[in-house]
Amino acid sequence: MRRTGVNLSKVVVHIDLKGAPPKLEYLTSLLPLFKDVGANALLLEYEDMFPYKGDIANLSSKYCYKEQELKEFIKFATNEGLEIIPLIQTFGHLEHALKLAEFKHLREITIYPDSICPSNAGSIILIDSMLKQIIGFHSSVVELKHIHVGCDEVFHINKCDQCRSRDNTDVGIYMSHLRRVTETRKNYYIKLLGVI
Repeated sequence: MRRTGVNLSKVVVHIDLKGAPPKLEYLTSLLPLFKDVGANALLLEYEDMFPYKGDIANLSSKYCYKEQELKEFIKFATNEGLEIIPLIQTFGHLEHALKLAEFKHLREITIYPDSICPSNAGSIILIDSMLKQIIGFHSSVVELKHIHVGCDEVFHINKCDQCRSRDNTDVGIYMSHLRRVTETRKNYYIKLLGVI
């Protein structure tokens, strides 16, 4: 592949693992190609392919990656000079969670499982659980420098009675939710690192 003269500090390959996820052996075989075209990071959008545990174990597909194989992949990619950046959906693209009966009550619109209701207290509990597990898992393998919290394509916002009763704009509700998510992530990460 031809390189341009552009010098970027981050060249990230987004790997969307939902639907028909590749085996980790196959992804490993692609790492030299990614490096050859100048990539220095992989954005892993797990959705249901992450091996969740405990109260949110049902978020994981029965075909999800096994912990040990995922750890080995992360270590190998990191040793090859690729930073791993986990992508955890925290607003839109939450079909993998909201399609399940136990989380259906967290939908912004009952008939659509794509967007979570930011006004429902259970929403931040679910998001917090996902963030803690993914951050904790990655941090147990390598230093975690970045995470991606999604928040794109929130097709349904400020539609339910709970959100509309807040008497706020769509942008106001979006920004309020994003602040809560980033504070949750920051507080957990600080505790994980033992800073406080």
